[in-house]
Amino acid sequence: MYVNDLAPFKERLPYVAAIVELDEGPRLMTTIEGVEPERLWVGMAVSAVFRPVDVDDPESPYLTVFTPSEEKR
Repeated sequence: MYVNDLAPFKERLPYVAAIVELDEGPRLMTTIEGVEPERLWVGMAVSAVFRPVDVDDPESPYLTVFTPSEEKR
């Protein structure tokens, strides 16, 4: 695991980069949020969520990130 401690990422630590394979087949380079890195595993079910890049800007674009899913695989 690599911890990116550059200034833009410090507020988002731990920053977990991942390749997520969608049920339809395509793979995405993304981040997984809402879970400690030690609790992740290959093949873990995740769900897409959308969050603004800047929560203080009402016109901020949204990012697609993933969080652990309740679904079991």
